[in-house]
Amino acid sequence: MGIESLIEPEKEATINPLDKGTLVHSILWKFFTDLKKERGSSLQLKPKDLDKLLEIANKKFIEFEQMGVTGYSMLWEVVKRNILDNLVDFFNEELNDTEFIPTYFEVRYGMKRHDFQESEISTEDPVSLKLAGKTVNLKGRIDRIDLSRDGKRARVRDYKTGKVFAKANDFQGGTTLQLPLYLYAARQLLGRLHKGIEVESAEYYSLKDGKRVGFEGSELKAKEAKLQEILKTIAGSIEEGIFIAVPDGQCRYCDLEIVCGSWTQILFKRKAKDPRVKGYLEMLTEESEESEE
Repeated sequence: MGIESLIEPEKEATINPLDKGTLVHSILWKFFTDLKKERGSSLQLKPKDLDKLLEIANKKFIEFEQMGVTGYSMLWEVVKRNILDNLVDFFNEELNDTEFIPTYFEVRYGMKRHDFQESEISTEDPVSLKLAGKTVNLKGRIDRIDLSRDGKRARVRDYKTGKVFAKANDFQGGTTLQLPLYLYAARQLLGRLHKGIEVESAEYYSLKDGKRVGFEGSELKAKEAKLQEILKTIAGSIEEGIFIAVPDGQCRYCDLEIVCGSWTQILFKRKAKDPRVKGYLEMLTEESEESEE
């Protein structure tokens, strides 16, 4: 419906999660792209590169301060310190990873170019999936794609500045499809440049606590029929204009909670009896039960 939450920067006590995410992504994008320009495809981190990462971070901090989105100065100092600590931990872990080389950063697909930093392999062409004889076009943006040293394998990485609640190799009732769909996207995007390449995994990386949660390419092959079923259910509901809000623990984080009001549960119980939403609700319940097991 195009509804967006109203954010008034001058009334924010601290930087909001969206701006913080943009800040960290822009720091990492500049860091890796600068190194790639300097060293080419054989990008291998060196201990001295940490100074460059922290220098870029401090310059980006100033940019965001000038935008007026960082909140009260005392709280902003705490946030900056936390971000720098997280970046140091992230860098040290990356330094020890010699199997893969960070290669493509901020890869856009299925969308027109905006005034944003992005990879040279970005494209307006969507990622196409076949579902029951129909074609579903996907659009998105991948934070980072790494290639193995022999160029035969790849992995996708998605940075998170908060905690990661997803489960490994799990669709969670169709609520965590980002990683498996990234696998599809990376295969199509890389297949044009690297013939026969295998995208072996996609993972979330939390800069807050260093936690990684992944979806393996081999697991996707084994669960492909289930994913197709989930996507068919969701796409079918969208085509028919069937949208049902399912209240859960995530509602308290929603900026638009006031739109639903205090009667969310009542409305849900009424709509849950509609036969048109049966397939969707069964999908949620079935997947939740499997996850618990």
